[in-house]
Amino acid sequence: MYGQPRVERSAVDRKADEEFVSAVVQKLGSREKGAQIWVAEGERYLRDGELRLAMRRCNEGWLLNPSFYKVYWCLGRIQNERGLPGEAVGLAERAIELVDDDYQRPALLADLGAMYVGKAGAVERSDTRDSQRLLRKATDLFAESTKIDDSYSPAYRGWAIALYRLGEYEAARSKYESAVARGEKYWPSGFEASLAAKRGK
Repeated sequence: MYGQPRVERSAVDRKADEEFVSAVVQKLGSREKGAQIWVAEGERYLRDGELRLAMRRCNEGWLLNPSFYKVYWCLGRIQNERGLPGEAVGLAERAIELVDDDYQRPALLADLGAMYVGKAGAVERSDTRDSQRLLRKATDLFAESTKIDDSYSPAYRGWAIALYRLGEYEAARSKYESAVARGEKYWPSGFEASLAAKRGK
């Protein structure tokens, strides 16, 4: 968001922003349609690992429609990939406040849960209690996601990882099995072996 609201945009930048928005509206008919297109392109760059270009497109999407939940969701995922889970969580929380698409809500909740797991890992050495609190918050988000859509396997994957990190191995195994039963194949390196080694603990 170009550092907003911490960094004040210069008069030159504000003029360029206005010209950009005006050109998009003239071509596409509305700011909202433009934001959808720009954020979709940002998401494509994100999937390809082009974080700088993804950030640029999502920033431009924010200029077009600062109330579009996918702007904040995409920016949160970018910051998560950049190793900034605290910023990622804040942005995804804003997306949760704005989301108006029930179909997308389970995936957004699961992504936010994964960001909380990342944030827990970032503070684990300095503040174990806060790390545990963040992991509990993550499990609540995964539970909410699966309550809406019981078939969404990434939520069960994240839930299993959070429970494992909490030391609740039997519960983690249950969520792992739920994820696998729903077709989940993507796990952190070594997780499945580590979980198997905890059998009976």
